[in-house]
Amino acid sequence: MDAQEKGEIQQSILFLWDSVGSIPCKMTFDGKGGKQHNAATLADKIGMGVHSRISKSKKEDYAYYNTLVVVNQPWVALPDNPFGQPTIKAKGGEALWLASSLVFLFGNQASAGINHITATKGGRTVRYAIRTKISILKNHVNGLGYNDGKLIAVPQGYIEDTKEALEAYKKEYSQYWNGILSGTGELTLEETTDDISE
Repeated sequence: MDAQEKGEIQQSILFLWDSVGSIPCKMTFDGKGGKQHNAATLADKIGMGVHSRISKSKKEDYAYYNTLVVVNQPWVALPDNPFGQPTIKAKGGEALWLASSLVFLFGNQASAGINHITATKGGRTVRYAIRTKISILKNHVNGLGYNDGKLIAVPQGYIEDTKEALEAYKKEYSQYWNGILSGTGELTLEETTDDISE
């Protein structure tokens, strides 16, 4: 972003960061600094560096619009009393959560929260899509949130979790799957009935 201010980069920037918290820093890997060193390092760098620079680009007088998209692995914190509920936490500490404007959760907190959609041909069944729950846990864009969303992930991307969208996908890609499954017989696309509720 310094390069934007100097005129070296004359466009908006999208930063994509996958699997935050999954790889420890060298100090933690070497067994130094304690278990919280990664979280403390992320808090410093995110809070004092990245967050302020991303936020600065949202001002009206800033020439470009910068966005950081993060995929963060979660973990479930057990309740501190017998009547409490487990809560989902982001690996690497709370810094990313606090700095984020929009936070999605794919799946459930206590379980995967998915079910598979399958194709069957000649007695062989292959999973070709995954339906997952999606929730908005934090929204500083317009304030709205929900816990009942669903979408379907397929090899070509994502489709809506509607009968119409699934039928259109089947129609467009049935020959593609037919070729992969090969052999003879008609291709039948079916859905499993796994429960994806909490």
